[in-house]
Amino acid sequence: STQSTWEIPEHSLENLNEFSHIWIIFCFHRNGSQHVRPKVRPPRLDGIRVGVFSTRSPHRPCPIGLSLAKLESVDGNVVYVSGIDLIDGTPILDIKPYITQYDSPATCAPNDLTNDSNSPTSTSNLTTASQWISSPPISTISVSWTPRSIDQLTAICNDMNELTNLRAGITNILSEDPRSIYRRNQLNDKLYYFMFSGIHVTCWFDIHSSPGITTAEILAIRRADSSKKDPNVDEIQQDQT
Repeated sequence: STQSTWEIPEHSLENLNEFSHIWIIFCFHRNGSQHVRPKVRPPRLDGIRVGVFSTRSPHRPCPIGLSLAKLESVDGNVVYVSGIDLIDGTPILDIKPYITQYDSPATCAPNDLTNDSNSPTSTSNLTTASQWISSPPISTISVSWTPRSIDQLTAICNDMNELTNLRAGITNILSEDPRSIYRRNQLNDKLYYFMFSGIHVTCWFDIHSSPGITTAEILAIRRADSSKKDPNVDEIQQDQT
């Protein structure tokens, strides 16, 4: 079969640059799922199963993802964004402007969403999340960089802003221990590879003698080859909590 894409007409993007951020709706096209389970085990829950719809797992009945991105510019029928968490080649299904007054519950007035004069005049707009989001059962990991890996990252970045953002992003991912439960608890191999924002990262997890103390050291950084998919390399796509 042949794969086709819709050529976006320029006029469909008119006025989009009046917004600072956009929602990107996309397809998890490389999650490798043959079937979907109703309950999943997010890495941060260390083996505890929860309902798939209470997570952002890419392994879903309908593999659609949602990402908030900063809109940098619109040039013709091309949209430039930053801060996305998609892998190269991800199919984009739709984009929508982020509107603070509608998309952030904390900014909504109590009666913004209804014209019913009999509705309560005071409702809570505070948002809540499951306790494991802020207090997961696994500890945050200490992350370090070798001088070689810092030099390699510096060499492939265009400017200091890109260097700072990539280094912070890679460090944050590893500090949450993105390894699967099987890889974390069953495999003896301490080496771990993953791709993030077009970067191939090689690191080493070390479990210390003190119970529950784990560190990650970044050993090597290089540009990823988007034309090849290594089954041993995790692709960090969307928040896999």
